[in-house]
Amino acid sequence: MTNSTSNSIASAELARSESGRDQIRFHNQFYELKVDIDPFINPSSLVHLKSAHVLADEDYCYEVDLASAEFSTNGFSGGPQKARRARLLEWTLEEQVEDAVTLKVAGRLDFGDAGPTDIVVEHRFTLFRDKDRFDEQISLVHRYAHDTHEVADYRFGFRKKLFDASEARWVDHAETFRLGAIPFRRRRGHGQDWLKEDYSTADLVPDNWAGNDLPNRQSEAWSWQNGKAGFVFSKYAQHLIEFALVDGEFYTRPTSEQMDSLTELASVGDICLRFLGAGRTNGAPGRPVVISAANREFSFGTSTILPFEGDWQEGHRAYGAHLREHGHIVPKGFNPPVHWNELYNLGWRGTNSPLQELPELWEEARRAQLMGAEAFYFDPVWDIFEGSSIWDTDRLGEVTDFVDTLKDKYGLSLSLHLMMHAKSDQDDPRIYRRAEDGTMLHYKGQYTGGYACCASHAWQDVKTERLLALAKSGVSFFMFDFCEYALPGTTGDKWRHGWCEPCFAPDHGHSVPATLEEHAEGLGNVMRRIKSEFPDLIIEAHDAVTAGWQDYLPLYYGHGTKEATFDEHWGFEFMWNSFLDLLSGKALSLYEYNLAYDIPLYLHVNLRFDNDNALAFWWYASNCRHLGIGGLKPGDAIWDSHVAAMKTYMRLKPHFSRGRFAGLDLDAHGHVLDEEKSAVIVLFNMSSDDKSVARTFKAIDLGLPDGLTYERQGVTVRAGELHLTADLPALSAHVFELEWT
Repeated sequence: MTNSTSNSIASAELARSESGRDQIRFHNQFYELKVDIDPFINPSSLVHLKSAHVLADEDYCYEVDLASAEFSTNGFSGGPQKARRARLLEWTLEEQVEDAVTLKVAGRLDFGDAGPTDIVVEHRFTLFRDKDRFDEQISLVHRYAHDTHEVADYRFGFRKKLFDASEARWVDHAETFRLGAIPFRRRRGHGQDWLKEDYSTADLVPDNWAGNDLPNRQSEAWSWQNGKAGFVFSKYAQHLIEFALVDGEFYTRPTSEQMDSLTELASVGDICLRFLGAGRTNGAPGRPVVISAANREFSFGTSTILPFEGDWQEGHRAYGAHLREHGHIVPKGFNPPVHWNELYNLGWRGTNSPLQELPELWEEARRAQLMGAEAFYFDPVWDIFEGSSIWDTDRLGEVTDFVDTLKDKYGLSLSLHLMMHAKSDQDDPRIYRRAEDGTMLHYKGQYTGGYACCASHAWQDVKTERLLALAKSGVSFFMFDFCEYALPGTTGDKWRHGWCEPCFAPDHGHSVPATLEEHAEGLGNVMRRIKSEFPDLIIEAHDAVTAGWQDYLPLYYGHGTKEATFDEHWGFEFMWNSFLDLLSGKALSLYEYNLAYDIPLYLHVNLRFDNDNALAFWWYASNCRHLGIGGLKPGDAIWDSHVAAMKTYMRLKPHFSRGRFAGLDLDAHGHVLDEEKSAVIVLFNMSSDDKSVARTFKAIDLGLPDGLTYERQGVTVRAGELHLTADLPALSAHVFELEWT
């Protein structure tokens, strides 16, 4: 050892590796990181000391590809350049905050003799006092010259050898592990169904020849576990759109004798798990990775490792705890009104239906009242044209009169669906997106109109003014929908062909073209301005990039910032045939969401396709903290059963809307009000057979107090165990209640 530095949280020593190279050893009671620095930086070893699990044992992945360079002031110009290593500049140990210490290692990216010499990668690894967590953060820094460099592609990441080709064997029982996306194992959004719950290690063996590293999808976090224990690999960033990337990769050290031209060509050899770091995927980040004299640093988000014991569900819960530390929680006192959506019975122009008129709207309000709903949800076409956000007084009268009638006659509040794009080209010309030649980008739907540029200051001012007028008139809920924006190569143009038109307007106050982040921030600005004047008004935010499909943004993105933006997410478009979405397995993803997320979900459910047992009603009530319903009429065969279900739901509503979600398993959901000392458990029978069910869980899994003894209506708590018994008809749900003192 030639040098060392330490404090009470972590230590770093300069030592010699087994191969005789200089190496930094950074460690505390939870992790040990070894970084080779002779002469290139290489974080090649990471061990979780508590479990002795080797997380990384191969060369770190440094891959940076520059776009072609224009003539630059210091003389560098040329075609694309690639760097695959970084030469050490310095390393330091920094105490970031009271309970964390960071090892900072900086290295100059080596682009070869013809490449630039002024790009530095700064790596920060952080360990915590009394917290089993490992953080990594990466920045690209322009230190010396005056060039502008655009990064065309990049990938950073640790490597763990899974399969040793020279010995033809799995390493460290790698074949027993599975990789699962968090929060959605099977699917991400409604536009893409991955049809796979998780991936075995064998599934991660890359494609030969094609060079496709599997699973070739993005997620905000992943669990890597063997059913007994595992680790969460997550990425968190609020300043740009990023995802956590984990994949299987063919990688054999260049010095290995087994590598030859054939194996390199065919992409075979050792197989590694590549994880954390940073990488471009599906167009994310949505803004260019550029470093220059003016913009000297580009910082990526923070990657985090979180250990857990148990199966994939515990990984979801560990990630959920991590998000709560970032402030992503249920709003205090959250009590959203149960919506009645008129669309299911009355339709809208998107389904070739006539405009709703007052008599039929009041009839829908009467149905909502009879069902026991609390708010009238007006879907599209309440405004003069969709996207205008100007109430149609000629057809519907004054909005204040409409609000008053709903309240006085039917006991309902008013909630509105909002469309960002305009189904007209006659609005304020400043709000529309512009092509490179300055022409308006027209809407590609059933009607004429224009795409809104949500990144423009003019659109934000106009939309805010109109929404504040509605809020002042008594509207208590806004849904932000139809706000798609995409750049070539992002998810938007994959699922909605023709919706991939960026805005090139030079006078909108955004980059040219506007980035995905600027577009999302524009929506957030409007939400913040509304919330600043009406903090109790509930705002639901669809994905700002792909709207109802919810395919693109990390679900925490834009939420939990210093100023309030949105309160809840859309329930991933399970609104049309909600019952079949459940039976097909698609809507099971809502359970996984709730294991990982406290940000409320909102969904209106088409009860027309539910059964007499109200199975769909209870599934979505149990998984969506804000419930909307509709589609039935008095006299329908299942009307009475759903009125009864609503009475039970309304009596227990605080448990579902703001209670702590305790997912016991896929078919048993707990909803706990800790301060009120009460809980509700919903048990589901998804089969076509009647069942006499007897289930036993650990009382601690529901968060029940130690030593509790309780017995009532099929619920028994004794000796630390929770017992549930009930007769469940086929395709039904059963609601249990318990309370304690």
